[in-house]
Amino acid sequence: MRGEGLRGVHVFAGIAAFFGVMILIQAVFVIQAVRTFPGEEVEKSYVQGLDYNATLERRAAQKKLGWSAEAGAEDGTLIVRLADRAGAPLTGLDVSTRMRRVGSARELDVVQLAERRAGEYAFDLTDRTPGRLELAIDVRRRGGEAVAFEAAKTLVLP
Repeated sequence: MRGEGLRGVHVFAGIAAFFGVMILIQAVFVIQAVRTFPGEEVEKSYVQGLDYNATLERRAAQKKLGWSAEAGAEDGTLIVRLADRAGAPLTGLDVSTRMRRVGSARELDVVQLAERRAGEYAFDLTDRTPGRLELAIDVRRRGGEAVAFEAAKTLVLP
C-alpha cells in the first residue's frame, strides 16, 4: 500500500511552504523599510560630495565668525539663542529652521523664527506631534541671501 506514511512529495511541499512564507515575510519587511526611509539623507548627495571643498570653506568662514547657538524647547516654544565670540547676544538676524522627524527623509516644515528678546529667536511648537525632530538652523544677516551661520540640533517634543 503506497498511500500511507510520509512521502518525499510531502517533505518537499513542507520545505517549499516554509521557505515561501519566509521569503514573503522578508519581502514585506524590505518594502516597508524602503517606503519609510529611502536611504538618502540629502538630495543629490553624490554631487554635494564633489563640491565638498565649498562646504569646508563655509565651515571655516563660520568658525571665523565665532558665533554660537543653543536650541531647545520651553513651554511648547522652540527657542534658539545666538551669541558672538564674547557671549553677547546677536540681534537683527533672519533665523529659520528646517524640521524633520528622526528617521524620515521628508522635511516637515521650514519655519521662520521671530526675535523675541536680544539674541533669542522663537517659534510656537504647540501644534506639533510629540517625537524626535532634527533641526537644521540657518542664520542670515537681515535681508541677506547667503547663510552666515548653520547649526543642527535634535529636539525631543513631549
